[in-house]
Amino acid sequence: MMKQLIGKWKSDPDDPSTQENYGEVTQIFHDDGRLTYIIHSSEKDQAMRLVYKVDGDQLVTDQASAPAEHRTKFSFDERGRLILEHEGERSRFIRIR
Repeated sequence: MMKQLIGKWKSDPDDPSTQENYGEVTQIFHDDGRLTYIIHSSEKDQAMRLVYKVDGDQLVTDQASAPAEHRTKFSFDERGRLILEHEGERSRFIRIR
């Protein structure tokens, strides 16, 4: 499943739950275990650099500047969208590259 993650994903603009929980974000999963997480706002974009790994159906992320392992269940739906589940909330992301 890790190979399916590699690439650039944006928050699904057609999913109200995703927009409420995340707003407009882009996640770039690199094949070397780096994750670039970009929060878009009208003023400026904020980028966070994390590392990630896959443990079964869990996406495990960590941020070097504030070390703490964070686990999120993930899957892909029938249309190839990335589904993240955390604390009962489901969010959708669309591959853009």
